This record gives sequence, C-alpha cells and structure tokens, in this order.
Amino acid sequence: MLFQTGLGVSIETGFLSVTYLKASFREIKLEAQAVYQLPAEKTLEERLAVARNMIRTFLEKNHILSTDIYLSVPRDLAVLRYVELPLAVKENLRETLGYEMEKYTPFSADDVYFDCQIISEDREAGTLKALLVVAARDAISPYVDLCEDLGTGISGIEISSTALAGYFPHGGAVAHAGSLAILYMVGGRMEINLVRNNLLLYSRHVEVEEDGRDLSAIVRQELELLGEGLDDGEEKPPVTFCGPRMDDNIFALPGGENLGEIRRMDFPDGRILSYELVPAYGCALKAIQKTPMDINLLPVGLRKKPDKTGYYTMLILGGLLVLFLLSWGGGVIVKARLDLERLDTKIGQLSAKVAGVGEMRAKYDKLKGQIDYLNNLGRTRVPVLNVLRDLSDIIPQSAWVNSFSVSGDDIKIEGYAESAAELIPLLEESPLFGDVAFVSTITKTRDGKERFRIGLKIKRGGS
Repeated sequence: MLFQTGLGVSIETGFLSVTYLKASFREIKLEAQAVYQLPAEKTLEERLAVARNMIRTFLEKNHILSTDIYLSVPRDLAVLRYVELPLAVKENLRETLGYEMEKYTPFSADDVYFDCQIISEDREAGTLKALLVVAARDAISPYVDLCEDLGTGISGIEISSTALAGYFPHGGAVAHAGSLAILYMVGGRMEINLVRNNLLLYSRHVEVEEDGRDLSAIVRQELELLGEGLDDGEEKPPVTFCGPRMDDNIFALPGGENLGEIRRMDFPDGRILSYELVPAYGCALKAIQKTPMDINLLPVGLRKKPDKTGYYTMLILGGLLVLFLLSWGGGVIVKARLDLERLDTKIGQLSAKVAGVGEMRAKYDKLKGQIDYLNNLGRTRVPVLNVLRDLSDIIPQSAWVNSFSVSGDDIKIEGYAESAAELIPLLEESPLFGDVAFVSTITKTRDGKERFRIGLKIKRGGS
C-alpha cells in the first residue's frame, strides 16, 4: 500500500534481526536494518526481555513512532501438516481444522495457536490441499507477552519458514511461477523448505552442529529426501543456502538425484546485508503488501488494528490533488471565459469595420463596372473622348445635346437648336464624321426650339 510502513522482527536463540520497510510510489525501500546478539545461555524469558529493549532502541534510533509489526519465531516451535480435505469445507476451513485438530496433531484446539492456508485445489476430484501450522500456546505465549510489553501492539506472528517463503519472490531469488529449495541454517538448526509458485510446499527442520561438522552429509541426506517427494518429470529446483559460510564443501555437492547444485544466497544492492535478516524482511512485507504465504498464528483478538497512517495520507494527498485539479480547472475555465469575452468585444469592433469594408467593396464593384464600360467604349477605333471633344467644338452655343450614344462606328445625338438644319453641314465639315443625316423629323417645342435626332458615322482614319 502506498506510504505504508512495516517492521519485521525475527527472534532466534542467539540473535534478533529487525528490518524497517517503507512503500513509495515506485518501490518498497529498506529504510533500516539491524542484527543484535542475544544471550543464548539465558532462559527464553530473559532473552525476550533483552530483545524487547533492543526493539525499543531500534524504534527510537530510527524515529519510528507508529508502524505495523510482524514477528517471526523459530521453525521448531511449530508442527506443519499438509492435509487433504473435501472442497466443500473451503469456506469453513479454519473451523473444520479446529474441530479435527487432534486428528492431525498431538494437541487439542484449546491448547494451540494455529492457522491454515489453501495450497492447491482439484475441482475435478472435489478436494483441496491445505497447510496447517500449529504451535503450542505455552511455546508462543512468551512472544505474545513480548509484543504486549512493547506497548505498540503487534499485527502478526509466523514461523521462519513462511517468512522465508515471503521474502524470496520479492528478493528476486525465484520467479513468480518458479520453484526454489531453501536451506536456512541458524544456530544448531537447519530448515529445508521448498517454495513453488511462491507457496511453501515442503518444510523440515533438523538439528546440526553449530561449528558445521557433518553438515555436508546432513545436507545431502535432506536433499535426497526432498527429491523423493518431487513428482515424476518435475524440473529440478535450484537450491539456495542461506546461512554462515562455515563449510564450503556443501557448495560442491551435486545435491540429491532430483535436485540441482547448491548456491550461496545473493544480497542485491539496496536489500538486506546478511542472511539473518531474511525472515525479518519477509515479515515486514506483510505490513505493506499481500504476500502469497498468509500464515498468522496470533489470534485475531490480539492483533493490532492495521495502521491507517499510509491510507489516510494517501486520502489526504488524493483530496489535495482533487482540489488542485478543481482549482486549476476552474482557473482555466474562468480564463477561457474572459478570453471569450475579449474576443467577442474584438469581433464586435471588427464587425463594424467589416461592414465599412463591405460598403467600400460595393463602391469598388460599381466603379469597376463603370470603368469596364468605358474601357469597352474605348475599344472603338476612335476614342470616345475625341468624339465628344469634336462635337463640343462643332455644335454652336445656341444648340445643345441631351443624348449621345455610340455603337461601333455609328453615333446618334439628340438635342435642341435654333436651327437644326444648320447642324448637318457643320458636322459634315468635320474630318472625323461622315454620313451625317437626320434619323427623324424635326419637331418644334413650345418655346420655338427645334428638336433633332442626327445619325453619323466615324470616318476610318479620322482623328
């Protein structure tokens, strides 16, 4: 979960390991880690008292005020059973196993802390396979008391085997759908675990000498036993040794007949620094994301309620983001509206100018038409202006023309004169005109003027 934090604690007989993880947008970051030595010769209660003080010191040193804490306890405190049950009990699996506890373990349900998880389902056969993890109350109660004494509460308790299974998919040592055999050695105990599809499918623990004597023989024996449980044709899983390098001979072992070679555990950059921190890291992941192995021996009533700090932080940031987007969007809308109003004003101003341009365009078209007309007139052989000039010179002041038309070389004039007949010889004397004649009879007006209509032609070669 975004902005969530988690503290993983692993308690063994001789040491205590702690990791603190923090989730961000891009990754899960290891913020702090530490390994503390515990007095193995002391009683469990005395060791846990020392462990409590060490955990408090770690919290204070790293300024951790609130976080979800998950605890890993030694594998040998629990009994693991893989049981097959009808698929019909899936919805009530925990209650069913509680009723049949004495069938699978030497304990009654009232005397143990337990949890279970479905490993596989066979719908055709109508069955399921479940992992049952059981620990005596007397063995787990001191750890529960430790958590209560911390004053911070604790979210869960699991065994080191399930914590290891939770680490490796995230640690890059095994693909999501791959298999991996893990040899985890701590103190006088070694675990042999098989993880497939990120689930714990096999787990054993055996006692070994802390100085590593006979370790190679024990490893070979356990790997052969593990190999016998593999299905026919199943691909050999790689084997990772997670422990002190006290006997390099084990890395030369070919492993069991069905297993690959043994390799040392790698510690990628930015991750844990030593094998003791692996279970603690796997525990801390539970506070940040849902892990494939979801075993929790702590009863529901004793579990700390999940820390909602990251959740509320995300909500607050989400709310602030929404407010920012709304305010930004509102600002954009207001700005756009103001821009539209300014554009409307400019459009109104330009509309008046456009109307004036339209009027000018109309005048232009009219003038262009007149010019075209005059140009057409000018296409006659003699320019019209020359014709008008000569007519003005020839016609006496006692006469006037009120109509003038030109069609090719033919000209017609209409007007009034004191004596219309005198106009004919005057026009014929002009070198520009010829074929001068009245085109209608002369009529008298009331004021004694003669109205005339004369036709004439423009002489070719005239000027």
